[in-house]
Amino acid sequence: MITQNINTTFLSKKNILLFLKISFFIVAFLEIVFEYFDNKEKIILIKPVLIPILILIYCLESEKKSGIYITALALNWIANVLFVSTNVDYINVAALFFIVQRLFIIYKIQLILKPIKWKLVLLATVPFIFLFLCSINFIFIQLEGIPFYICLIQSFLMSIFGGLALSNYTMKNNTTSKLLLLSSIFFALNILIVGIKLYFLDLRILKPISMLFFILGHYIFYLFITKVEAKKFNL
Repeated sequence: MITQNINTTFLSKKNILLFLKISFFIVAFLEIVFEYFDNKEKIILIKPVLIPILILIYCLESEKKSGIYITALALNWIANVLFVSTNVDYINVAALFFIVQRLFIIYKIQLILKPIKWKLVLLATVPFIFLFLCSINFIFIQLEGIPFYICLIQSFLMSIFGGLALSNYTMKNNTTSKLLLLSSIFFALNILIVGIKLYFLDLRILKPISMLFFILGHYIFYLFITKVEAKKFNL
């Protein structure tokens, strides 16, 4: 009976969640280190593990389990796996998966934030459009074979994401709005750093910094989703 109680306690939801979160940050740390040393063999092994762990964390913690968010994470995972390859065809397919994933995310955000003041959103997208168009242009120049329209769509969708986050923050300025804005900023910095590395400064430290922003963007967005669900907003 005592052994059974110990096993039940050890396998409690809280402990499993703690284990998964610790695992996520350990894997994230290793991924950043491998990016710094440009260890492609280990990156291929460990990078595909990050998003599945985050999906497990979300599914275990969430009482509502948004299919839209889970699908977006799954699409992001496929895109990241494909992006590990240097084959242009795989990279193009990965870019398309990223586009669909961002459509799911934007749809999810607008469901959470509605009703939305679209005039304010459009105004808030301006700094993001400038940032993404510059960054994507640099990346496009270096990544031969990727159609420019894909880069343009990516810039547009990420600008809408940023505009939704910034406009929501200016109107509400609460915990969830701060988390959404932080997430959009980290995703924006992720792309900006990639552009800087490819076009301006090929410094070793930039790649792990870019990965750090990517990880923080995803984790903070997960916190945003779970905080919103905890408040029982209409999802």
